[in-house]
Amino acid sequence: MRHRISLRRQAFIGFPTYACLTQLDLLQAAIALALTKTMQPSSSTLHQATTSPALTIAGISEPVILRYFETLNEEAFEATSQLFAVDGVMQPPFEQAVEGQDAIATYLQAEAKGLKLQPRQGVAQAVEDGCTTVEVSGKVQTPIFGVNVSWLFTLNENKELTFAKIKLLASPQELLNAQILSKRSES
Repeated sequence: MRHRISLRRQAFIGFPTYACLTQLDLLQAAIALALTKTMQPSSSTLHQATTSPALTIAGISEPVILRYFETLNEEAFEATSQLFAVDGVMQPPFEQAVEGQDAIATYLQAEAKGLKLQPRQGVAQAVEDGCTTVEVSGKVQTPIFGVNVSWLFTLNENKELTFAKIKLLASPQELLNAQILSKRSES
């Protein structure tokens, strides 16, 4: 938001003033110019957006993990699947494991729309052969309810996800109540 405000200020300050234009004309032209500039990000802005994650998770600095949550929240499911190794596996709660980038993208497209992941904290640990395990806890908000979740990731030496397990941290009663709420909203 600060970036856009500064562009608007620059556009207004840098806009030529002509005696025949009213203040309203100047303001409208400045706003139009500012909007045009904010809709065309510079290459440095694009580079910054892809290299510096906006999301932070206490205890986690691994870029691929941060990007996993960002892409899911953006509903960029193809980008999420590309974080996995070619033969990477995602283990959703209560379902069969999904293997491979294409299958993961297809699964996410069908099942993850409208979800907002809210990771809070995590811990990463180096294991043998240059691999890393990462455990993250947080919450997932659906359009109807929220549920506490933990994610367990394994990264290979190339920093690709080889395994991601999603575990719901709710009692059977909480899950049943959520299912009832879901059915009520569908009818």
